[in-house]
Amino acid sequence: MKRLVPNRDLLEKIAASPGGEILETDKLDEFAARLPVMEAPETRTWSRSLWHTLLVSLLVLECVAKIYHQVEQ
Repeated sequence: MKRLVPNRDLLEKIAASPGGEILETDKLDEFAARLPVMEAPETRTWSRSLWHTLLVSLLVLECVAKIYHQVEQ
């Protein structure tokens, strides 16, 4: 917070790191024209039900067996 002037070199380095770029306000039309042909990363969400893991299934089976064993006694 010592300076309110943007550190342009740092911003360019941060933008270039993942393959990005710094946009100038007078070049926004050019950027918008390039958008349809630009590559975008594909993001996929992966999820797995907790019940489909072997460890959880065995734990549930053991709990049910203990409850059944207690009822039998």
